[in-house]
Amino acid sequence: MSPAPDMPIRDAATVLVLRRDDRGPSVLMGMRGAAAAFMPSKFVFPGGAVDPADAQVALARPLAPVCRQRLQQEDGVSPEAIAAAALRELAEETGLLIGQPD
Repeated sequence: MSPAPDMPIRDAATVLVLRRDDRGPSVLMGMRGAAAAFMPSKFVFPGGAVDPADAQVALARPLAPVCRQRLQQEDGVSPEAIAAAALRELAEETGLLIGQPD
């Protein structure tokens, strides 16, 4: 699926949540609603668009250098904003909170 010519591509982030137990590994996914405009009725990882407010979020600790390097973009969206968006979307969509609440 490609965006319409006049639709700008939006920065987005996602999180892969893995659990290992006696039964083996499992991956957390959700199913989008049938009425969703984007990817209806598809299984997806938690995630979504990077919001401007994500750039103001103070992370509990600095990103590891390798993570920061992989998330670095030329358009000015900081690696920290991308990480904050991923964590925010995870909390909004699943209730899982990684880090410390204010």
